[in-house]
Amino acid sequence: MQLNNIVVKGEKETKTLKDTSSSVAVIHEEELNSTQYQSFQDVIATVPNVVVETGAVPNVRGITGNGAAGGFLSVTGGANARFTTLIDGVAQPFVADLTGSSGLWDLEQVEVYRGPQSTNNGRNSIAGAMYIKTKDPSFDWDGAVRLGYRNKDKYFDKAVMLSGPIIEDTLAFRFAGQAVDGETTTSNEPFSTNPTNLDLNELDTQQGRYKLLWTPTDDFKALFTYSKYKEEGDAGRRYFRNDGVGGYNKIDSLIRDMDTENETFSLDMSYQLNDSMSVDMLVSKMNYQLSFDSYDPLPSSKQSANFSEDNKDVDLKLNFGQDSNVFNGLIGLSYFKRDQSIKSLGGSVYSGDDDSNAKALYSELNFGLAEKWILTTGLRYQKEEQDRHFDYTSRNISADLKEDNKILLPSVALKYAFSDTSTVGISYRKGYNSGGGALDITAGDYYYYDEERVDTYEIFSRNEFDDGRYTLNANLFFNEYDGYQGVSSRRIINIDTAETYGAELEGVAWVTDDIEVTASLGLLHTEVIDGGDDYTSATGNQLSTAPKKTANLGATYFLTDNFNFGGNIQYIGGYYGDIDNSDDQKVGGYSVINLRANYEIGQLSLSAYVNNVTDKYAERVVYPITAQYTQGFKDVIDPRTVGIAATYSFF
Repeated sequence: MQLNNIVVKGEKETKTLKDTSSSVAVIHEEELNSTQYQSFQDVIATVPNVVVETGAVPNVRGITGNGAAGGFLSVTGGANARFTTLIDGVAQPFVADLTGSSGLWDLEQVEVYRGPQSTNNGRNSIAGAMYIKTKDPSFDWDGAVRLGYRNKDKYFDKAVMLSGPIIEDTLAFRFAGQAVDGETTTSNEPFSTNPTNLDLNELDTQQGRYKLLWTPTDDFKALFTYSKYKEEGDAGRRYFRNDGVGGYNKIDSLIRDMDTENETFSLDMSYQLNDSMSVDMLVSKMNYQLSFDSYDPLPSSKQSANFSEDNKDVDLKLNFGQDSNVFNGLIGLSYFKRDQSIKSLGGSVYSGDDDSNAKALYSELNFGLAEKWILTTGLRYQKEEQDRHFDYTSRNISADLKEDNKILLPSVALKYAFSDTSTVGISYRKGYNSGGGALDITAGDYYYYDEERVDTYEIFSRNEFDDGRYTLNANLFFNEYDGYQGVSSRRIINIDTAETYGAELEGVAWVTDDIEVTASLGLLHTEVIDGGDDYTSATGNQLSTAPKKTANLGATYFLTDNFNFGGNIQYIGGYYGDIDNSDDQKVGGYSVINLRANYEIGQLSLSAYVNNVTDKYAERVVYPITAQYTQGFKDVIDPRTVGIAATYSFF
């Protein structure tokens, strides 16, 4: 596929992959429709220099995605994660546990950005971002249904889509709905001391998305979207016992019935003022609810918790110079407001509320310095405020957190085009994540930590050869972190200086007219240069969850126009699970082999796959037995799974 034909939208300005300086991996519709991926976590896990763990935001280039926002730290402090997920431009919330990512249907593509995206997205994107583009209404009739099944966790997938015109060439609609009834690999049995009818490994998902596209003139377009998502059951972190019991038995403290609901309204408008200028505006409102009921050996220990979040977001952008190669760009304003409340009763009693907002002015300017040189500058000025109150009634602790920060986030890139199909360049970006506070349960005190910043330098290259038959993209990067928010004994500590450097290479080759080979490689080195006075023992250590090598090699054979089959082998190198580089939290490297096949018969498409063909057992997280975790815990990859799906298109 030619680089000029791959369009990405996650950097505010729609551009081709050839014109990007960021290290971005694009997963296309054809791959997403293979049904081999069951969640966005599955999708992003195939990307080099990305590591996915259970119930956690993805870790990118050795930077933990959760950061200060993981688990109970997030509950007490309301911190931002380091990696953001945007669906059609709307940022998705994250509170304590990653839920609500299962179920993939009616998607156009997924873009994974590695490295800070703070100039473009502001908050919670110091590690990177994932931009998910769903399919828009069409003025031609389109419709499909899908039925799918996989064996290991008795997963049934039912999906439907219908799109078409309401008023010819003026108003169109699209509806996409999906219901997934499944079970996870969890194998816990009810406690004899607390009988229950609860299915401990059930996981059900329902989602619906409604879109209306209005184009009254050639110059104006408005897209209204309403979506609702509901996930219930064995979601979030699935940590299994590490005390020799074996199997897929979750640790007692994390057996929970999780319930996630997300309702979103958005209006995306664009108006072409003239040949040179256009205006875009995205307005969204979201209500997010996450709740759980714990299941414990004793009924008296049961905990019921609810986290509620209301988000409002406005982004207004002026694009100019669209008819000029000499000078063009954009300037924008954004406003975000979050109202959050938390409440827990039973075994652990706490409550809190949070009022946060962020206002920003941002720009990106492109200068055509000469025929083959382009200079791009970006700048974001952001003001953030947070007012949070937290009461931990069980320990008689009450705390307030007030943050008011002003941040300037520049970026610059210089690109040289050797030809229409080959470019090389250098770039600099600054990333940022706000400071905050959290409760140290062991010490019984509420403490505060500072913001973290990063200076990122990259060399990038985009190349295609033989009219798109071969492509090769590469990014070399160096990151210097100031105040990196590390976790030591479940407490956030600012590390004075940390560095990471490495590379990402991704290539595609049509070795024959019928065989496509894909290859990607991630190389990474991380080091704490100066742990600071509060963390001297970390100096010289690697960052956590930072494998030195990640790789993916795949091939697809198009035997006929209607039938293809292929597979891939993925490698994740070993890494430490903490910044202390504890030997008992170190995991070894592992490889996983996956196979797939697709066959089309007229309007019917059949797909089949086998994930983890060799039934490899590998750990992604391991934690020893301690006084706090008497069973220890571990996160393991999914066992061998076989799945099939049938999709029928109406038109």
